[in-house]
Amino acid sequence: EVSQDINGVVDSFSDAFSNMKSSISQVTEAVGSIADNVTQQAASTDNATNDVNTMGSSIEKTGSEVRSLSKDSGEMKEISEESMNTLASLIDVNNRKTPSNP
Repeated sequence: EVSQDINGVVDSFSDAFSNMKSSISQVTEAVGSIADNVTQQAASTDNATNDVNTMGSSIEKTGSEVRSLSKDSGEMKEISEESMNTLASLIDVNNRKTPSNP
C-alpha cells in the first residue's frame, strides 16, 4: 500500500511538473509574441516618423516655391505696368507726329 501511495504521489508530481512545463512554454511564447509586436510597433513608429519628416520637408519646399512664385508674379506685374506705360507713351508720340494731327 505504501508503494501505491508513493506511485500516486510520483504521478501527481509528474502531472504537476508537466502542467508547469506547459505553462512555462505558453509564457515563453507569449513573451516572444509581445517582443515581436513591440519590434513591429517600433518599426511602424519609425516609418511614421520618416513619413512625417518627408511631409514636413515637402511643405517647406512648397512654401518656398509659393514665395518664389509670388515674387515672380510681383516682378511680372511691374514689368507689365512699365510696358503699358511705354506703349502709352509711344502711342502718344505717334499721335502727335502723324500728319492728321499737325
